[in-house]
Amino acid sequence: MGVVAEEADESEYWLDVLGGALDLSSTDAEELLAEARELRGIFIRAHTTAEQRLRDLERQKNHRPRARLPSGTE
Repeated sequence: MGVVAEEADESEYWLDVLGGALDLSSTDAEELLAEARELRGIFIRAHTTAEQRLRDLERQKNHRPRARLPSGTE
């Protein structure tokens, strides 16, 4: 998910560069950039959420109480 977020960021950058270099109407360029920004935001949020959930799962896994043996079997 992190790679997707990085690629979305780069795509947004190149849309901005192309919008300035080509003779696109400002409306078209702004619509494309707005869409790219929305997608980048979605991917970044998904990446952040996925990382947080993985950390939470690891924390839960590391804090589970160990099973105790019945007394007299040690």
